[in-house]
Amino acid sequence: MRSLFGRRFYSSLEIGKGFDRRIFLVDKEKNKLSYWNDVPLRPENSELNIVNAVIEIPRYTLAKLELVKDEPLHPIANDVRFNRYDNTKKEFRHWYQFAFFNYGFIPQTWESTLVANKEIENLLVCE
Repeated sequence: MRSLFGRRFYSSLEIGKGFDRRIFLVDKEKNKLSYWNDVPLRPENSELNIVNAVIEIPRYTLAKLELVKDEPLHPIANDVRFNRYDNTKKEFRHWYQFAFFNYGFIPQTWESTLVANKEIENLLVCE
């Protein structure tokens, strides 16, 4: 992944398999970064009114991936749940048909209605 207008270049590093699989964001020096906290909201040196986005699930895929909020550096992992018939077995969650859209989030944002975020509120104002 890279910023279209800036000079930040990122790639991903996949560690583990199965239920322990994690996808980390890394920079050119292979330092692990947080998808949520280290990717800037806006591309550097951009005069356009655009924001960066992290796509967890590319369109036309079935796997359900999610940002892991309670782990350090917030990796992306397979969404896992316990089997509804046997509560000791884990299973991967997936879409029941291909997703016809990219699914993800905007970094540097928080989903708290209790905390005002002026920069995000300004994005919602149509000019």
